[in-house]
Amino acid sequence: MNKKTRIISLMLVLTLVIIPIQSVFAVEDSYEQVTDEELSYIKGMIEFVDKHYLYDVKKEQLIEGAIKGIFSELDKYSDYYTKEEFAKLIKDVSGEFVGVGIRIKKEGDYITVIAPIKNSPSQKVGIKPGDKIETVDQVDVKGYDIKDFMDLLLGEEGTEVKLGIKRDGINKTLYFNIKREVIELNPVKYNIMENNIGYIELSEFNKQTYKHIKEALDLFDKENIKDIIIDLRYNPGGYLKQVISVSRLFIPKGPIVHIKEPDGSMETYKSNLNKNKYNIAVLINSESASASEIFAAAIKDRKAGTLIGETTYGKGVVQRIVPLKNGDGIKLTMSEYLGPNKESINKIGVNPDILVDDLLASIQERLVRIPNFDFNKDYKLNSVGLDVLAAEELLDIMGYDIDKCDGIYDEKTYKSLRKFQRDNGIKDNGIIDKTTKQMLDSTLAKYLQNNKKDLQKDKAIEVLIKGRK
Repeated sequence: MNKKTRIISLMLVLTLVIIPIQSVFAVEDSYEQVTDEELSYIKGMIEFVDKHYLYDVKKEQLIEGAIKGIFSELDKYSDYYTKEEFAKLIKDVSGEFVGVGIRIKKEGDYITVIAPIKNSPSQKVGIKPGDKIETVDQVDVKGYDIKDFMDLLLGEEGTEVKLGIKRDGINKTLYFNIKREVIELNPVKYNIMENNIGYIELSEFNKQTYKHIKEALDLFDKENIKDIIIDLRYNPGGYLKQVISVSRLFIPKGPIVHIKEPDGSMETYKSNLNKNKYNIAVLINSESASASEIFAAAIKDRKAGTLIGETTYGKGVVQRIVPLKNGDGIKLTMSEYLGPNKESINKIGVNPDILVDDLLASIQERLVRIPNFDFNKDYKLNSVGLDVLAAEELLDIMGYDIDKCDGIYDEKTYKSLRKFQRDNGIKDNGIIDKTTKQMLDSTLAKYLQNNKKDLQKDKAIEVLIKGRK
């Protein structure tokens, strides 16, 4: 699923602190030393493979592989990065990149503009949603994938790139000279909903988060908005400093999070806010992770608002990003964070105050596991097969009476299928045939379209309005 894939790809940016190399390696006595014998063994292994391996391999590759092998034995959040990989990691977590500021997608043979980023160079020169990019600096990019296209598009700050654009309704190619700039990725979306409720969707805690949260609150203050929904669903985390800064806008005076080090010592980050002037409902789900869990735990433990949704991911450890002298870098799990009540979150998560399942998301998860129909075969009462299972699942999702989704075409499924056929104007013969299968697929699509209710957000609105009384 798309959201799931985006979450996995973003897991690299969870609760990070960048620290200088000296703070890790300078005080050697505080670390267990690797003996000369152990170092000699590793060196000997690399030299043996370098000399006797059948195929060509560079010693630098073997050294890099040996280091990566060390990190492969650690938790899934720790890793070693080459110079190029490390530069990309820093760019990913910073919320900034150098470019022209367009959101794109692959559409057929063309890279197509979804939209220019607000106030970006692309927006300023007149790039529009739907524009198809034909050339980059006279290079024909028709048929390029996103990665190869981005290699051409990105460059040094202050340099220019020339885009050739195909635009609907215009017969000739349009050309735009665009100067590359530092582009900020804004992770905050906000608006004022009905009933004077402010809504903030927070996609991650990058370096821009606090600044844009403040913009949202300034607007809410101007409009005298006191009730706010903060949406942390699918938020994978980000910078520790950012979530602490954001928390200080909502958490009353006292602890926000405790950072526990391997030696048992603990550092506590606190808020100095005398009183929270907002009524807060925070939306969470199973993909709210790390820094978003710090915020959620602080809201819950300090009774600063109401958590609504599902139990969070359960990623309660902090990584330090360590730049190395040769340009490589390390991301290493070096501490654990605890909520204000000093309860562990790692592998546990934060439970909501009000449990509300994300109904549409759970249906989508279920759909992934449902077999595709074979349109060349029909099924009658007492048949067994994957198509029967698929029909049972789809009927069950749409509210028809099914005893058990087991692939066995029983009497109850038969009656429900005939009702479905009658409801949709096709022959009610109780046969799972091609026409019925096609109708099941199309009817489900309409059902999902008509039932896009956000039950978690609806509950948050209900809670905030009730709190006014």
